Amino acid sequence: MHTDYHEYNLKRKIASLSPIPAEIFYGNVSKSREVAVNTAANNATIQPAEAMETIPSDTQTHKVAIQTEYTHLQCLFCSLESPTMDDNVEHMFKIHGMFIPDQDNLEDAEGLLTYLFNIISEFHECLYCGKTKETVEGIRSHMIDKGHCKMAFDEELDQFYDFEAGSEDGAEGEMIGEDEEHVEADSTSPAQVHDFHPDSDHELHLPSGRIIGHRSLSRYYRQNLHSYPTPAERADRRAITAAEAANGDNPMPDHPGRQLATRARGEMGMIGVSELEKRALRVTEKKALKQEVRARNEHEWRVNKESNHQKHYRPADPGPPNG
Repeated sequence: MHTDYHEYNLKRKIASLSPIPAEIFYGNVSKSREVAVNTAANNATIQPAEAMETIPSDTQTHKVAIQTEYTHLQCLFCSLESPTMDDNVEHMFKIHGMFIPDQDNLEDAEGLLTYLFNIISEFHECLYCGKTKETVEGIRSHMIDKGHCKMAFDEELDQFYDFEAGSEDGAEGEMIGEDEEHVEADSTSPAQVHDFHPDSDHELHLPSGRIIGHRSLSRYYRQNLHSYPTPAERADRRAITAAEAANGDNPMPDHPGRQLATRARGEMGMIGVSELEKRALRVTEKKALKQEVRARNEHEWRVNKESNHQKHYRPADPGPPNG
């Protein structure tokens, strides 16, 4: 069995050094090895104590929890703290565009802000689109960059509002002003009542008399019925209207406001335009329509040509086999 002395001499031989006597080895080398071992042992015992110092104690953990606790003076999207809650709400509205709806019916403003803060800090979730991130800074930057610093009103927010109180106040106001409304309705002239044209779900009546239709009905607005009504039908309608006006049977006589509303589409925009300019506009419209039809036909021809030049043409209904 080789001792430390033999191993040391073997290492010296490998390094091309001459061996040393046993007295020198046990007198000097052994002492230096003991010092090195003791130093390593001392370092090993000290290291866990240093590591334990880096672990936060209960008081430090409590301090961190206190720092993350939300106050209604802190902005939801940045680290700014306002002197009052109203100043904080105004800051979030002006700087970040955060608008709290129905503030008159808001019963617990502090609870609402705390609820929104918990969504951001604990769940790392966007208040508007519901997207989640890994960190609080990530979700805050997402809301600021995307313009999502706003609330998506859902059923969970009803607990912070009291809409019944607002509805009761509105009902009392209607009962108080009921007599005044009757007086105003009686004082309104028939002409003013006749000028009012309520907007439907698909039409918007402008003060100029023009009517804006919904884009979903554009295919019907483009239709131009040249032969309707016929000249005979128009003459009959004029005769009926004149007879009703002479006998006083028409409960709603013609009024200039109604005449403006019943003019042809686009006629109000041609007021003050000379006949030559109108004719030029009509020519331009016809030319544009022709170009549109030509472009549509070219597109259809191009699509049909590509379909006919496919490598594997298979008809939709092959029918019975030939032969």
